Amino acid sequence: MKNEVMEALLRQHGKKIYNYLLKMLRHSEDAEDILQSVFLAFYQKADSVNEESYLPYLYRTAYNRAINYSKKRQKLVQQPEDFEIPAPEEESREEAIRRLGKNKAIATALQTLNEREKLVIELQYYQKMSYSQIARILDTTESAVDSLLVRAKRKLKKKISQDLSSNSVQKSTRSKQ
Repeated sequence: MKNEVMEALLRQHGKKIYNYLLKMLRHSEDAEDILQSVFLAFYQKADSVNEESYLPYLYRTAYNRAINYSKKRQKLVQQPEDFEIPAPEEESREEAIRRLGKNKAIATALQTLNEREKLVIELQYYQKMSYSQIARILDTTESAVDSLLVRAKRKLKKKISQDLSSNSVQKSTRSKQ
């Protein structure tokens, strides 16, 4: 039974957790190593983990191990700079340039968030998790998740607005010269 559960979880969630770790660590080998240790830890404790908590347990373990690994190696945990929002199939050159500029602004803004804020944004928007799932992963309440998301979005909005307005000021200054 234990092996069947492990195989099913690995098949169903392994790639998502790997991508999550890759965003945090920015090195595929590190993400693979941590992913293996996450599933090994789960395998060793699977009997004591409630079935409803499998996914939160995996994400929480992945998060903790990635943070510990980063601290150990004294690296900054960053979001990838090549973060992209998928482009519509048909877009003009101007739209593509504008989209890439927004993506850069979003990636830069994400780097200004603390680890907990990055995690909650990742789980909500990229992993499409509910507040209750996020609350279990973070070992907190749904209202705390909501507050954290509000704070993180506010910071992102402020940083992106600052970046976009400073870019437009720079462009207008260049065009006047």
